[in-house]
Amino acid sequence: MLSFSLRDGCRSIWLARQEYPRHAVCVSTEAIEQKLAELTCRVAALEAKTGARQMPKDSWREAVGAMKDCDLFEEALRLGAEWRARANANGR
Repeated sequence: MLSFSLRDGCRSIWLARQEYPRHAVCVSTEAIEQKLAELTCRVAALEAKTGARQMPKDSWREAVGAMKDCDLFEEALRLGAEWRARANANGR
């Protein structure tokens, strides 16, 4: 959860932690912007390293039907359904 506040003349963001809802951390917008810039650089480096490219908008259409008549895919679906049924029966 994010909440914005003005404290000591400096804009900051309060980040409420889900695991400890009564505890919050005040993070300056400058620190967030610096971390965002760092993560942007890391993502760019990873994309360059892996040769990531922008996918065409309708690229999902190529995957539709790719697993048709595949025994392994059918087995995976069956095992997934069994796992979900057990998990639901156990109250998860």
